[in-house]
Amino acid sequence: MIVYRNRCRHDIVRSVLEACREELGITEVCRRAGLPVDRGRRMVNLLLRYGLLVELQKGRRRRYRITPRGYEWLGTYERLEEVLPPV
Repeated sequence: MIVYRNRCRHDIVRSVLEACREELGITEVCRRAGLPVDRGRRMVNLLLRYGLLVELQKGRRRRYRITPRGYEWLGTYERLEEVLPPV
């Protein structure tokens, strides 16, 4: 089990985007990001609205995958962390 302490919203977004590098359902995204499903679902919906994730229908299942814009966000966030390391 992944244990995180005091993650800011941006760290949570990063975790969700990294989890969605593979096509995954909401439960697996939340497990890999270390979030409860209700909060993970809200975060995924937010990232869908921002265009950082895309929803794919596979039969009756919904899968989520990171978009090129999501990869751009990750790269920017990683560069920002290099300049301003977390306290």
